[in-house]
Amino acid sequence: GVNGLLVTAYSTLDGLPDGATQSSGASNWEWGSMAGGDAYKGTEFTDRVDDNPIMRFELTPSNPIVNNKWDGTYDGIGQANTVLTVLGNVTDMTDAEKKQVTAEARFIRAHHHFEGKKIWNNIPYVDENYTDHRGGSNTADIWPQITADFQFAYDNLDEVKPYRGSANKWAAACFLAKAYMFQKKFAEAKALFTIIIAN
Repeated sequence: GVNGLLVTAYSTLDGLPDGATQSSGASNWEWGSMAGGDAYKGTEFTDRVDDNPIMRFELTPSNPIVNNKWDGTYDGIGQANTVLTVLGNVTDMTDAEKKQVTAEARFIRAHHHFEGKKIWNNIPYVDENYTDHRGGSNTADIWPQITADFQFAYDNLDEVKPYRGSANKWAAACFLAKAYMFQKKFAEAKALFTIIIAN
């Protein structure tokens, strides 16, 4: 069943179900394009009124758009961690197969932490060993953990995957380079982009 759990973890990349994908998914229409001025939702007061504060840079904890992004981020992290937890009990996979599943799950986990980092900066880093579900620290910079997860995925994922949509080595490389860019580690990003472009 671990492969089914991995599919569930992948399904979190487009956000929460029930119409909340615009505010919780990685497309970041509301959090990137709309808040950044590249897009405009249109009518000011008659529909999607919770978007208006986002456009005005007014974040409140009662805004469902904020809650959707938070829930989508940590649901994805939780699903990836479930894969890693269950994988420890699997006996009918080879070590090579387990390494691929681990790398894919860590890629998904890094992706969601990266999303949260972009929106809120210091957020709790939650891995498969996390047991205190009452809340984690939001005072630490989690770039090292995000980078480590993307690096593990880059180092271990196959270049070509048998299933369309699965993260491969080059997807991990691109996200790792992007994470370097956000940290202003331009030399590291350039070195990785050079490898990516050559392949």
